[in-house]
Amino acid sequence: MENSKLRIGILGLKEHGTVLAEAMRALNLYELVAVADKDSELVAKAAKQLECNGFDDYRQFISSSEIDCLIVAAGLYSCEQYVKAGIEKKFNILKTRPLARNFEEAAEFVRLSEAENVSFAVLIPQRYSSGTVELKKSLEPVEQINLISSNCNYYTPEQPAWYNDPELAGGGVLLRDCYGVIDTIVSSFGLPEQVYALTSNTAADRQQRHVLCEDTAVVTMRFANDICANIVATKTKEAGTQTESMVCRGREKIVELCGENFSIKERSGEIIENREYKADEKTQIKHALEDFALHLLMPDENPLQCSAKSQLANMAVIEAAYLSGRTSMPEEPGKILSLAGIDSV
Repeated sequence: MENSKLRIGILGLKEHGTVLAEAMRALNLYELVAVADKDSELVAKAAKQLECNGFDDYRQFISSSEIDCLIVAAGLYSCEQYVKAGIEKKFNILKTRPLARNFEEAAEFVRLSEAENVSFAVLIPQRYSSGTVELKKSLEPVEQINLISSNCNYYTPEQPAWYNDPELAGGGVLLRDCYGVIDTIVSSFGLPEQVYALTSNTAADRQQRHVLCEDTAVVTMRFANDICANIVATKTKEAGTQTESMVCRGREKIVELCGENFSIKERSGEIIENREYKADEKTQIKHALEDFALHLLMPDENPLQCSAKSQLANMAVIEAAYLSGRTSMPEEPGKILSLAGIDSV
């Protein structure tokens, strides 16, 4: 595939597929061959606009498309079997976050992609955020980080009904919204030894709460080197109130990222460094697509970023959090990972 364009198909247009198609067209690395969505009117309109084939039947889309890679933007409840069929057809996979609805499903994707020798990666825009890159780069010189605190308030105006169904969605604010925050913590500090979590939602009665995904979560992680991390996350329907922040406290300095505002402070509060970046998710998505394409075209020079296998660590942390919410006890992500039987994540 070296020095050629990658033939690509997009599965799912409603959530992020259209944005992905636009970002992909800005790169000279892809040729969009086909798009698919259950909404026949939407897919017909998109296919005409994007000048490609359109399908409202996922089975037909997978069986008849001759592509190098498949971008999965649809909810897995509607297309899990077709993603697996794509892997078996040797399609390389780029999946919008999260990797899967639960750890078992994630591990199955990893095992199948390894058996078929295809690349499977997760698209995590936060990895390409200027603020996140600066935060991770600045952590190493800061001595003895002992506490990471993240406060997240996510604006969610209107969402499909399946987002609130634990079986269809897999989880709520923790899995679908906090995935990037968890990725930043785990990729920076490693796998926590223990995870303790409390989750809830704003349903009117207790019985209803048990059959809906959580919209509020408090998660505490303890690492082997005595680092503690804390995430407090909730959803809001108030426009303009979305925030995502992370504060890393060291022995002498504090590194903070609030939105795209990055700063390093003395423990006394005196600002040592302060920079503000422009938040641009479309640019972040474009960089992720570029990295994935370069890996497929020139793998020896471009390691796979955010591989599904590496993302099992994130999924183990999330699985441990949901398990802790049910048991009211700390749970160990390492034990969950060990049950997968997959070598060195």
